[in-house]
Amino acid sequence: MIEVNSLWIGPSLKNFSMQIKVWMHLIKDNFSSRKQYILLMHSMKNRAMQSFLHMVTPHVLYEGPPLMMSGNKTHDEIQMSYTTRWSLVLNISKYWIELKNRERRAKLSVKQRELART
Repeated sequence: MIEVNSLWIGPSLKNFSMQIKVWMHLIKDNFSSRKQYILLMHSMKNRAMQSFLHMVTPHVLYEGPPLMMSGNKTHDEIQMSYTTRWSLVLNISKYWIELKNRERRAKLSVKQRELART
């Protein structure tokens, strides 16, 4: 199994081409590792990650509060799941559709803000 730890990029640097590059590197790295499964973890409050992870059809291993050393604070509730590396590739069309939908929503949001100002 391979665990994918992600570095989250701030909105000022994030754009469509960067997202494509990150995902292509992620898929390439997963296949070059030759591990059969990928371990996924996210906060249950993060709806964007939930919708993304739903695209790779994960199998839930654990859902609930994380076990931390006393005094440490973290997310209230997490979900750990796993999927196969093939599910990353087989769902590329879903990622593409989601990226296009995000672009469309961003453009609509800008237009709505411009209309609200006038």
